[in-house]
Amino acid sequence: MRAAEFQERSFVIVCTSFCVVAAAIGWIANPGELTLPLALASLLPPLIVAFMRARRNGMADPLAVFSLCFAAYNGVLLLRLNYGAVPHEVPFAIDRTMLFHAGLESGLGSLGLVLGWLLSKNRRSKPFPQRSPKECTAAFLTGSASYLLGIGLYMLQYWQMGGYMQSVAMDRGQRFEVLKGTVSTPYDGFVVAGLSMMAYASVGTTKFRVLLSSAACLLWLGLVLLQGDRRLAVQILMALAVVIGTLRPKLTKLRPLAFVAIAGAYSVAVLFGQYRELIYDLAAGRSTLRQAEIAADSKESVSSKPEDTELGGPYVSVLYYSTGSEPLRWGLSYAMSIPALLPRAIYPGAKLPPISADLDQALHEGVGPVYGWGFSPIAEGFANFGLVGPFGVMVLWSICFAWLGTNRYRSLAGLVICATLLQEAVNANRIDFRYVYFESMFCISAVVVSMVMMKVATEITNRGSHPVRTLETNVRFRAMQRRSSQ
Repeated sequence: MRAAEFQERSFVIVCTSFCVVAAAIGWIANPGELTLPLALASLLPPLIVAFMRARRNGMADPLAVFSLCFAAYNGVLLLRLNYGAVPHEVPFAIDRTMLFHAGLESGLGSLGLVLGWLLSKNRRSKPFPQRSPKECTAAFLTGSASYLLGIGLYMLQYWQMGGYMQSVAMDRGQRFEVLKGTVSTPYDGFVVAGLSMMAYASVGTTKFRVLLSSAACLLWLGLVLLQGDRRLAVQILMALAVVIGTLRPKLTKLRPLAFVAIAGAYSVAVLFGQYRELIYDLAAGRSTLRQAEIAADSKESVSSKPEDTELGGPYVSVLYYSTGSEPLRWGLSYAMSIPALLPRAIYPGAKLPPISADLDQALHEGVGPVYGWGFSPIAEGFANFGLVGPFGVMVLWSICFAWLGTNRYRSLAGLVICATLLQEAVNANRIDFRYVYFESMFCISAVVVSMVMMKVATEITNRGSHPVRTLETNVRFRAMQRRSSQ
């Protein structure tokens, strides 16, 4: 172990130990209550791990992103709850015992994240190997084909709903209900894989490729943002950050300005989520631009209230299951997610609903579609294995994302897989395991298809070039023979 790595590990261990001791003292002084030290135990250790990983591998490192999101979805929320804030429209009463148990579970998850980081390789990654012009050409052409295939599948998805613009005019809840009755297409995997390959082939090559890649990215952002979909917009930006940061590490290097950029991006995402309903009203003709401006002015900004943003939704699951009123599932929500990927036509029997659907049904009130609250990995771990669950689950997630970050430097396939799956470092903190698993498998399948397409295209190109090279060689050889005979 190198001296720098030893110092980093020692620093994280000391800081984590200090947080644990402070939380224990707070527990003794105020037994059965959520205290500030207990809340900080879910905030500071993940932030330190995120800082260490980002300093070594850049801000697009998967474990750095995962740790930062864990601190936001758990530590920040606990700090707000400790000072009396309550997530918006929670359909049950929150008491002291519930808050204490939730803080204890998140604290155990924080310790699991740190242990997973300690068990992983944390050495500085090697620079990406030099690319050949042929590889860049094949990657750009294949990426373009994959991107166009994804766009076609995207339009096919909304064609089943009456067309793209028809879906834009729908209410968000109504759109989700209609989508449940359509055949899902893996459009996002092909779009992200395609754009990642196009970016890989464009960085440091020709301006024409850079312009085409930029135009393709802007087109995709326009399509998904008009639908009010922040997730797909963030996904493509994160994927491009992985590719660019791998090829040009200095561009994603951790700097003080990065914290300002992250805070600004979060504020923009929150504001867009708050006002995106106005897009549907404008598209459907239910309101004019002036009416939309008045409606926007009348809304109170929630940027300073994390519990009222999407950060608060997933933590409702932690609060709900922390009461211990639900029987333990003993890994059932994880085990049954693996075969659930099979189509219903060949699935043996009826599929068990995901754990998040059970929570949505339990908390749903009134009539109309059931809206999801999101789901925390802390809640799913506790619902399956009790207090051991959050710790063990976070150890595994931490190791997984550390491996994913290392894998991007080994090959083009590893880089594209890391680019398409970086979004799961966020999703793993806000949705249940089943949907993270589904999205990951669809994205990996798209990458595999794209890599096969690239290999076939490369072989065809090489086969076509051999006769030309042989002909040129024969011509030169005959010319040399004539000159020697003269």
